[in-house]
Amino acid sequence: MLRLASFLILPVALFAGQIPRRAPKFSMALTDGSKVSLSQYHGKVVLMAYILTTCPHCQAATAVFKQLQTDLGPKGLQILECAVEDDSQKHIADFQTRFTPNFPLGWSERPDVAPVLQPDEKLHIMPQSVLIDRKGVIRAQFYGDDKMFEGDAASNLTAFVKRYL
Repeated sequence: MLRLASFLILPVALFAGQIPRRAPKFSMALTDGSKVSLSQYHGKVVLMAYILTTCPHCQAATAVFKQLQTDLGPKGLQILECAVEDDSQKHIADFQTRFTPNFPLGWSERPDVAPVLQPDEKLHIMPQSVLIDRKGVIRAQFYGDDKMFEGDAASNLTAFVKRYL
């Protein structure tokens, strides 16, 4: 019976978004046709955010991320934001015009995002973000309903990110 229980629990553990874990290879397309990859930012602290361009919470998070990039970018933080809804490519230019992020904004297909987020029961909650340290290790994963985004989200995230800068 113990072997059966172990067999059933193992797949759940593999997809539970374990922290810490090594950041996988990931790249996204940008509006100018180029690509950007996580590996380009090795040695920096990266906040990789996954959004839906039509999601009000994601739009609000973009404003918070802009502030973080301005305040902490000179200290080694790099924000990257990736739209993941169907037809992201069609919506990303309008989103960029409306919200003017001061960091790379792109898109990717959902299956390409799964290795970074390690799907679990909260995969449908957006935005989702991972914090990657200077050595390429994911140190945190945040969901749109995370306490980190309650109250003064910018201050909450700033305090957390500063531990890794």
